[in-house]
Amino acid sequence: MKPKNIILIILIVVIAIVGVVFFSTSDKPLDYEDKINEAVSKVKVPVAKKDIVKGEKIDFDFIGTIDIDLDDISKGEMISFNELANKMANKDIKKGDIIKKSDVSDFIN
Repeated sequence: MKPKNIILIILIVVIAIVGVVFFSTSDKPLDYEDKINEAVSKVKVPVAKKDIVKGEKIDFDFIGTIDIDLDDISKGEMISFNELANKMANKDIKKGDIIKKSDVSDFIN
């Protein structure tokens, strides 16, 4: 075999090894997977935009939403923004507090 062919074969093998190493350690699949996991672990919860007094009917103008980690609130306490319709505060809720199911009950006229 000619020395030029041997050098060419060695060069091809080196390029192949570098390619395999580069693509196997690429961050793109990991970044995409991390974004999916982050999206799944976040949940939108209602939060008081102003102080709400015990017995006061919940008005949608009083409520905003924030994203929190799913692990930061127990599943039984989660309530959606829309579920707050026709509810009243069972206790005083301070501005910035996350509103939970136990904080509200059905509003009775």
